Amino acid sequence: MMKRILCLFLSICTVIPVFLGFSFDIYAEDSYQYTFEEGLLTVTGSGMMGTETAALADYPWHSFRDSITEVVVGDGITAVGKNAFSTCPNLSRITFGRDVTSLGMDAFAYCGTVESVVFRAPLLEMGQSTVYQTTLRSVTLTDQSKEEFLAVASVCRYNTAYSGADFTILESEQTVFADLNGDKTRNVSDVAALLDGFGSGTAFDTDTADLDFDGAISISDTAALLDLLSGKETFQLKLNEEGNAYTVVGLGNISSKTPVLPSSYNGIPVTALDRGVFRVNSGVTEITIPESISTVLAKALTSCDSLEEIHYSGTALQWLHTGAVVLSGCLVMVEEETDLFDTLNLEGATSIANTGGYGGGLRVKSTGELLFSPYLNELRALISAGKSYEDYEGYLRFTDLTTGYTYSGISVPPVKSKGQWVDFFLQGDGIDCGFCPTAGRSYSVEVAIVEKATGTAVVKGVCEMTAAEAFSSSKYYNPTALPSGSIRPGGKLWVNYLTSGGGSVSGAVNQFVKEGENAQTVTAVPQEGYLFLGWNDGVLTAQRTDSSLAADLTVKACFGPEAEKTGIANMFIYTETGEPVLSKEYVGTFVAIRDADSSTYNLSATARMKGRGNSSWNGTAAQTDYNSKNSYRLKFTEKQKLFGMGEKKNKDWVLQSNKFDLSGLRNWMVWNLANKMGSVPYVPECTWIQLYVNNEYRGMYMVCEQVEVATGRADVDDSLSVPDKGYLVEIDFRGDSDTDPYFYIDGYGGTGNERPEFCIKSDVTDEAADKAFIQEYIQRCHDAIMSGDRAAIEELVDLPSLVDMYILEELSKDVDAGRASFYLQKDVGGKLFFTAPWDFDFGFGTYGSAISNDGLISQGSQNCTWFASLITRGWFRTLVWERMAELDSSFNTMLAELDAKKTELGAAADKNAYFWNMYGRQYHGYVSAQVSTNLTTYTEHIDFLINWTTGRWSNLKKQLLNLG
Repeated sequence: MMKRILCLFLSICTVIPVFLGFSFDIYAEDSYQYTFEEGLLTVTGSGMMGTETAALADYPWHSFRDSITEVVVGDGITAVGKNAFSTCPNLSRITFGRDVTSLGMDAFAYCGTVESVVFRAPLLEMGQSTVYQTTLRSVTLTDQSKEEFLAVASVCRYNTAYSGADFTILESEQTVFADLNGDKTRNVSDVAALLDGFGSGTAFDTDTADLDFDGAISISDTAALLDLLSGKETFQLKLNEEGNAYTVVGLGNISSKTPVLPSSYNGIPVTALDRGVFRVNSGVTEITIPESISTVLAKALTSCDSLEEIHYSGTALQWLHTGAVVLSGCLVMVEEETDLFDTLNLEGATSIANTGGYGGGLRVKSTGELLFSPYLNELRALISAGKSYEDYEGYLRFTDLTTGYTYSGISVPPVKSKGQWVDFFLQGDGIDCGFCPTAGRSYSVEVAIVEKATGTAVVKGVCEMTAAEAFSSSKYYNPTALPSGSIRPGGKLWVNYLTSGGGSVSGAVNQFVKEGENAQTVTAVPQEGYLFLGWNDGVLTAQRTDSSLAADLTVKACFGPEAEKTGIANMFIYTETGEPVLSKEYVGTFVAIRDADSSTYNLSATARMKGRGNSSWNGTAAQTDYNSKNSYRLKFTEKQKLFGMGEKKNKDWVLQSNKFDLSGLRNWMVWNLANKMGSVPYVPECTWIQLYVNNEYRGMYMVCEQVEVATGRADVDDSLSVPDKGYLVEIDFRGDSDTDPYFYIDGYGGTGNERPEFCIKSDVTDEAADKAFIQEYIQRCHDAIMSGDRAAIEELVDLPSLVDMYILEELSKDVDAGRASFYLQKDVGGKLFFTAPWDFDFGFGTYGSAISNDGLISQGSQNCTWFASLITRGWFRTLVWERMAELDSSFNTMLAELDAKKTELGAAADKNAYFWNMYGRQYHGYVSAQVSTNLTTYTEHIDFLINWTTGRWSNLKKQLLNLG
């Protein structure tokens, strides 16, 4: 009996072209040779191409790099050296040979946008900035998964080049035809005849008719060649090792829109359809698969966005339920004689509504894809003791409410997805895939989770899904406990009560309510070992009755673990999506603080959260990697006074990870001493917490104030409409990549990228006028400082804050002094003050020039032009030395308070270090061994800081005296 497989909708996938190479004149250069013609650079040879320290000019193609549009690295070369293809602005394609496993630093940096990169072997090693200032559109990998590739790329500081790329995964034995009508084929005796004829049902064997990537053509089967040149439809076949079956692995540019796949070749059956066979032909509308084919691999029909029907005349359909058949990310619905859903025992199963996380149950994506994703923590509460989600299977059945037709129910395996989600749906190469609705139709979707061993359902439910909503935007659905076939009543609002895991909701968790009426009362109930923290819309009582409803409502009860008490507060953050924050775009969150020193500091509130940081930020690292311990910005819905900090409440706060500072105290040391100085107008306040995000522990963090204009912070009046008003300015060499208005000061800083911007962080009314005013004032300050005239400086600049900021920066040996996170403020009619010391985790022995506690970082500095000039003035050195003598007692008090942190933070710091496995190991390339591998306890970290800083204070005073 003929069965018809209906694919209702397919999404479009990117085609990754692979071109044939060629050779021309050969030029000797070390262990490699190259040819160049019409934009194509081909490099051949053996071993490493270039060296690990090579400069741009060391490569012979350096002089014509602007003309290079494509690079092919041949077999035999195993590693690509530093700067090999760097700064090729028109480079669009790179193909690495079958032996290349290592890419050096800056190998193809500064290349703009590269359309396609093909790796013909697994990549094992990548330099720190291989793809700096380069964006990749598509990446083709061979014998390596995307996850394995990104793990290698994670060592690269600039691996965001891959974040938006489309990935294609190949196996080494596959032969791939792509873009054979292009102009990159050479060394073929009759190119025109070959390409004109190629592409229309004769099969040819890849063992006898092989187009290799080096351009050579070897065809011993004359009949196959004649068929190929005669214009017949041509399929590429690969014979298995036993010699008794073929797999379709490729095809020409078929002109027919309704191709019929071959059932045999030379008397040997064709039994399988490989991945990506139709990747170069997206115009196919109908495909006939012969009964001999019993295996179809994932994404066999990728890019067939016009495909409407698949005809299959065989009976071997078991492959349809193995997760193998995915058509461009779309589940194939199959008419079966047996409806698997009818075989299930649904008695006693729990409503699916009780397992929903944020948008749990069914989720329809904007592409039309549908997922059934219950929250793992809550699913655990439903499944049998001692079992995992892998012991269960999902079932789905769709009914077209327009035609009344019910598709046969299908089984779908569970797949652990991101965070704590489990997707009970087919997946192809890690890409979500699902049922694809026909435009204008509505569907009833029945779902169930069944224990494999007993065949008994533990979860069931049904909901309605409309194609119009699916195609217009992402929408979340929660199936209801209504009888099979029921749909949402018209004119009613949908109310859903969800949980974060760690508890349940008592009462009707899914309700239909008339507009203006009240929902039924529900209560959040924590499970043992968890606490109720609040609802994610800010309601703090466990019991709630939502009244006078005007719109659909979905809220989540947040439960946090009864966390270990380490002497500092615990902060719990729950994101709307249930996923970690991986970008610098705000996401909605619910924030709860518990176990604070004072119960008045405990908090439950809503906020938005985003990533922050420059060298410390890494949004692509795996959540189990220490590099994922990022800093964040919190913006609360209502102003808060976290832990009593600050003069007034404020919405803006920072969660500082102190990624490079395992003590968590380097910023605190500077702020402690700055407060004792009394001259710096604003010094941020801070405290420490243990952070949990979506109930996953993230480590010890520092909560501190955001540097901004506000009462009790940078307290200047920036509200005036005239240019002479309050200003907060940050000196930041990355300022030109931000949105704040900025300007330059003539004579300040280095050149090029190292010339810092002066960024206005306060409000501006008339940007041009305000910028001109503050730029002119700071330029006068600069000119006065560079002149060395004390009287001229004091007329414009607050000298006490300048002297004290110099001491703080020199004491810590801050590598970014005067070039980043360096703040100035000026109020109406006032002088310029040095304010808000920030970001000292690279100081105090950690990185670069800060490793030794000797020397002056300001001497000859290109970073802070002002400090470099002032330290040459005798009167300024005298002021600094005298001020340090005044501060001796305050400095010693700070060290005593630092020593006390061993007890105050010891337990919390140990939990953080043991969680991330940090003690006694080199945990980041920026951190010196003396503060990483050499220190094996938290006490040792504190003692190092005390000893290093004591010696630094003494050395600094001695050097000032020696300079006279």
